[in-house]
Parts: sequence; C-alpha cells; structure tokens
Amino acid sequence: MSAKIAEGIAKLAVGPLVGIMKKQMFGEPADKFAELARDQKTLGEELKVLLIQQHYEKLTWDAANMITFWTKWMAECLEKAKKGEDQDFQELMTTLRSSSSGIHPQLHSLWAGLTGENGLCNGIGLVGSIHEELFAKLKKEDDPNYTVNNYVQDYDYRLTRAVILLQNALLLSILITNDIDEAKKRQQECLTRIETLQTKAYNSFPPALRLLKAGYNVVNPTYHWWRFLQADDRRYCLYFSKRNSIRLPSDNGRGPCPETEFRFDLGSDPLPGMVTIRSRLGDRPILHYTSTVIFGGTSSGLALHTSGPPSFLGSLSERAVTFKWIPLMETADNMPLVLLITYEGEKGGQYKKENWLSTKWAMNDTGVWQSDYLQW
Repeated sequence: MSAKIAEGIAKLAVGPLVGIMKKQMFGEPADKFAELARDQKTLGEELKVLLIQQHYEKLTWDAANMITFWTKWMAECLEKAKKGEDQDFQELMTTLRSSSSGIHPQLHSLWAGLTGENGLCNGIGLVGSIHEELFAKLKKEDDPNYTVNNYVQDYDYRLTRAVILLQNALLLSILITNDIDEAKKRQQECLTRIETLQTKAYNSFPPALRLLKAGYNVVNPTYHWWRFLQADDRRYCLYFSKRNSIRLPSDNGRGPCPETEFRFDLGSDPLPGMVTIRSRLGDRPILHYTSTVIFGGTSSGLALHTSGPPSFLGSLSERAVTFKWIPLMETADNMPLVLLITYEGEKGGQYKKENWLSTKWAMNDTGVWQSDYLQW
C-alpha cells in the first residue's frame, strides 16, 4: 500500500496546486482534498491508537493530529471558496504559513517522531516500534495463525498510515507556495522520506526475511533451494533420507547433495508462513510416519521422512507435516537463524504443534545449485 501512495505522489502534477490562493484554481485541488478528507476520521483514529500505544511524545501526536485536521479543513475551505466564500480559506493559509506552528514545523516534528530522530520516541521511532510489536507476535511458536506473511502485511499497513500523513503534508505545503520549482522540490523530499521509511523498515526485518526479500517492495523468486545448518554446531546440517531425519556432517553436504537441500512449497503465499517443506531428493514433501508395530510388537514413536515409508518400520500411517517458519533476529557466521516449528496437519487445516525440529537453524544457500541439474 505504501508503494502505491509513493507512486501516486511521483505522478502528481504539482502545477495546479501552486499558487492556488492567487489563481483560485479550485477544481482539481478541491477534488483531491475532498477525496483525502473522506479518510481522515479513520486515519486519525488509527494513528491515535498506534502513536499513544507506542508512548509517543506529545509533540509527535500533536503534529499528526494537526496535519490530519488541516487536511479535512482544507477540503471544506476549498468547497466554500468555489462558492466565493474564502474567509476560512484565507485563515487556513495563514495558519499553514506560520513559521512556529504551521505545516513546516509540524512536518519536522512528525518526521522526528517517525524516525526516532534526536532520540525522540525512544530513539527508534514509528518504524522501530512497529517491528517490536509485530515481531513479538511472529515469534510465538504455538500460534500458527500469525506468520511472516501477516508480519509483512501488518507492517506495511501501519507504515502506510505514516506515508498518508507525509502525502497530505506535502499537498498542504505545496498550496502555500507560488513557486513551481519549490513545489517540485518538496515533492521530491516527500518521496525521499517515504523511501527512507521503507528502507528503515526493511533494515528492521529479521535477517532471514531479508534473505527472501531483496528490498521492501520486492519478493525474491520463490523456487529456491536451501540448506539448514545446526546453529549451535554448524558441522551438522538437516538431512532427510529413506530412514529418518538425522544430522549429517555439513562437510558432506557440499556440492550436489539433494538429501541436504530443501525448498518451501509456498502455494499462493509470497513468503513461507505455515509451509510445506520439500526435499530435493525427488522433490518430495516431508511427512510424518507412525508405526503401530515394530520388532515383534513394540510400539513406535514418530519419524520424519521424505522418500516413502522406511523399510524397518511395521504397519504405517502417514500424516502431513506443516512448518511455521520463524525468522529470528540472530545470525551465526553471518548466516541468518530460523526456527522450523513442526505442526501436524495439512496447510490451511487444523494444526497440532509438535516438537520435532525445535533447534535453531542457520539458513544458507552457499554452494547450492539453483538449476535443476539432475533428476533424483
């Protein structure tokens, strides 16, 4: 959503907005502010909850509140001005031009709060506080309903609230200038601010998430093979074969080694949230097999496999395994760490959390061939 607003700002024709008080060109600007004003009540309520919950300084909230109020007021003033009633419009223009409390100082205060500039808002700003709140929800291992896809969507929704304010502040600031070059300069400043917010947001993402997204508005190709090294002992990596899931010395996983290479079966999801994981050994999904009889009637536990029922087990039942992929804020040897929380059940169905692969894994694609070099 924030990207679409930035695109709209980039395409904005600032000419009709410049010198509006002198030229009385109320058509296009009036329509634009009428459109913006329809969203102001909801925007104001959302920002109030968001900013106050994050313990923002009053200065930041006041700036956000004033820009929201002025946007709505401008729509009303322009509508009256079309009828020849411009007293309110003149009053608003004077207010916006104030060097102590007008649009420019309010925008400065808002920006400081959004970015944490000069130590405001705990030094992390809106971007940092959004991440802290949403990541706390994402890392809950026993919640299959909040995944990295929710994290990214919620992040952008909240960031979009700030971007809308910057857009509205830009329009208000353009209205009080008579210089097209100055208006274009402010337009570019607004786009730079939006890009800065998105970059700060991207840099706050967990490292493994950045591995899957080359930029804030980018998702890498989804068909990609990975290895998972054991975080606390990277001599070992995740390995699946006909028998069981075991740790294999990671030296053995260099070069073509399909037993140690995996991909996320995303379906329609852009990122691995609750996801099936497939082994390169036949591109088979990781499944859960349970034996009712082993070795003369001994009951079995569980086993994870990819290439069909293991021969050493007796009577078998097979169940789907879905993983909650949780990117952590940690790295090991510059490799991002993740959790692969196992749930029994089909993707999109009812889940039962298990504890099969609860260790931390270093996610890595070094030396992994991405082309389908062989049929396994």
